[in-house]
Amino acid sequence: MSAIQPPASSTPIELLADYCYGIISRQIREGILAPGARINIEKLARELDVSPTPLRESLPRLEADGFVIKNANRGYSVSPLLNSTGYRNAFHMRLLLEPEAARLAAEHCTTDGLAALQSAITVFVEAQRQVDHNEPVNHSALTHADAVFHDTIGANCGNELLAHTIRRMRAHLHLHSYPFDGPEIALVVTEHTAIARAISTGHGAAAYAAMAAHIESARERMHDFYPA
Repeated sequence: MSAIQPPASSTPIELLADYCYGIISRQIREGILAPGARINIEKLARELDVSPTPLRESLPRLEADGFVIKNANRGYSVSPLLNSTGYRNAFHMRLLLEPEAARLAAEHCTTDGLAALQSAITVFVEAQRQVDHNEPVNHSALTHADAVFHDTIGANCGNELLAHTIRRMRAHLHLHSYPFDGPEIALVVTEHTAIARAISTGHGAAAYAAMAAHIESARERMHDFYPA
């Protein structure tokens, strides 16, 4: 992950809280903050070069989105890993919700949203080039790009409740992340491209089908790593 660059000191507290949310959620997705780890507010504030106040303000949002849990009299900790049943149920929920979000995004996605989808795909395309040339792959960048791709679709579906539910569900699944290998990178490029193309051309049914196929494919790929 690239070096953390804190906002200017004059940034309003709300923007600093957004900054903290973004960094902490990414660290959780990438396993830098491990499942079950206690959130040490003072230590994290020093690392992010902010005061503890905006960090504290980011924690309820992180809790609402499923990244952390609040423990009575013990502060916050990173959400634990799902058990077998929870993991299976989460993928079932993905199949129920994310294809519909993709269908709706074909109607509502903004120009900025489409650009974000393409930018996320570009990260995987570059990783595929690195694999082909036996160069090291930045797996943290892939994890982040995958999250951006799916979060962007939710954010552009026109239904904030649906978007929030997807964000919260995917927060738990990202705790189970694992390194992308060469064949999977190529497959994700193909699948994400099909989804983005359907959304960008306004073909809701095609976007729905492409997302459903992608989730089924992901569930199969994860089967060897985690119970599904």
